[in-house]
Amino acid sequence: MKLRLKGNTIRLRLSKTEVDILASEGNVQEETHIGNTTFMYRLKKENTVELKAQLQNLELTVSIPHDFANDWPHNTVVGIDNKQVDGGMPSLYIVIEKDFKCIDNTEEDQADNYDNPKAC
Repeated sequence: MKLRLKGNTIRLRLSKTEVDILASEGNVQEETHIGNTTFMYRLKKENTVELKAQLQNLELTVSIPHDFANDWPHNTVVGIDNKQVDGGMPSLYIVIEKDFKCIDNTEEDQADNYDNPKAC
């Protein structure tokens, strides 16, 4: 699972296997180790109607609607997004997407990514 942060936007991209694991097990997570500190990010299905994120103790948890996550491996929907508004705080835009193979050359292993619909 890839995490991209830019300003007040969180974007997670999932491989085919990760989409399947999310649907079957309800949770996909990654860890990044920086020195002796660990940052963890997780996508988990919950009984919610929209995406929501929370950050506690170097752990980012994004909740995704249960029904969407269960159906996602079996459909052609690319992703889901939501603008999270928390009182007077700036809104947070959250995007969860299937990860497509890059059209241009890359060193990254993309064997488990979805075929890019823009590929010739």
